[in-house]
Amino acid sequence: MPEIRCASLLLLLLAGAAQAAEPTLAATLETAARAQLERQAEAAGLAEPEFTITVVKPRAAPACRQPLSVEPIDTRSAARMRFAVSCKNTPGWRSGDWRYEYIVRARVSAKVAVTTAPVAAGQLLTDDDVVLERRDISALSDTIGAAAAAGQASRRSLRAGEVLRQSQ
Repeated sequence: MPEIRCASLLLLLLAGAAQAAEPTLAATLETAARAQLERQAEAAGLAEPEFTITVVKPRAAPACRQPLSVEPIDTRSAARMRFAVSCKNTPGWRSGDWRYEYIVRARVSAKVAVTTAPVAAGQLLTDDDVVLERRDISALSDTIGAAAAAGQASRRSLRAGEVLRQSQ
């Protein structure tokens, strides 16, 4: 009898270890979102980007014998990104293929160019007018760095502490 209990306990431990080794659905979505945000940050030339990612109420997905496939659907806004998770099960397996969509929210911060003092419309920006500061840029898509800002003229007046954008 003690041998049967030991064998059962060992099987339970091994099954638990196998499940712990597989990433959860939320972790898989977070990894995909982080990779997408890193690609976007690199393309935008952001300095020292940092991401805070939350998967919104991930529904439980059916079992899948194959690795899950995650693809971005809509990643224009970091505040609300959509990803599709799908499973292509082997033929004859009981649950079949499936696909669900999930919402992922992210906050993005980076070091961006910020005005140090008020700037009048048409005034050329100098190195003294601009400093790099870490800011939440989740809602901004066209920030610029301090090097790009120097020598540029603003189309409108800017307040001190305002994030510089290409559209200004």
